[in-house]
Amino acid sequence: MSNGNDAHRLRERIPIAGIIILVFVLLAITTLIIGLTPKTRDLTVTGVSWARSVNIEKLQTSHESDWTVPEGAKVQYSEKEIHHYATVFSHYAIIKNGNNTFFQPIYRPEPVYSTKYYYDIDRWESDYTATSSGHDQKPYWPDYSLESNQREGEKKAEYFIDASYKNKVSTYAVGYEDWQKSHVGSTLHAKVYPDNRVEILE
Repeated sequence: MSNGNDAHRLRERIPIAGIIILVFVLLAITTLIIGLTPKTRDLTVTGVSWARSVNIEKLQTSHESDWTVPEGAKVQYSEKEIHHYATVFSHYAIIKNGNNTFFQPIYRPEPVYSTKYYYDIDRWESDYTATSSGHDQKPYWPDYSLESNQREGEKKAEYFIDASYKNKVSTYAVGYEDWQKSHVGSTLHAKVYPDNRVEILE
């Protein structure tokens, strides 16, 4: 008799446990959504800064290998090597199951060879990064000189403001146009994203 009561209590607990788990899941999702939602705040600017960089690339000879030769490569040598393995039939195995006998095919891996090329090729690779930065609103690109085997690569510019909200100062990344409007001492009505990006609202 007690076993019946225990089973009844167990059936009652299972829905309750499911409800508790569902509540925790919904709370976690709600917390995540709230955390990812940008917040509107009035920020007081206490400082500005910027950073710019130019990646300088250098044409360098790279030693590589592949099954095909890319354009511009100089082949040094080639060899027959295993490209992949094919599955091929090997034999039949006799399987007995009681009074029944049947044949099961057995397969083996067979190496497939192809020509692999070893070559030299000139590629543009990162050599160094020229940088400039400041705590004003007069950004400029860094000075650098290029040799005959160098070129400009990716250019990157970042703009930041230090701003206080409820007596706490944080650093925010802003777009260039918004950054130009961000003067020390001014108050910005802005949208703040979870990654500390700021978008000024009109």
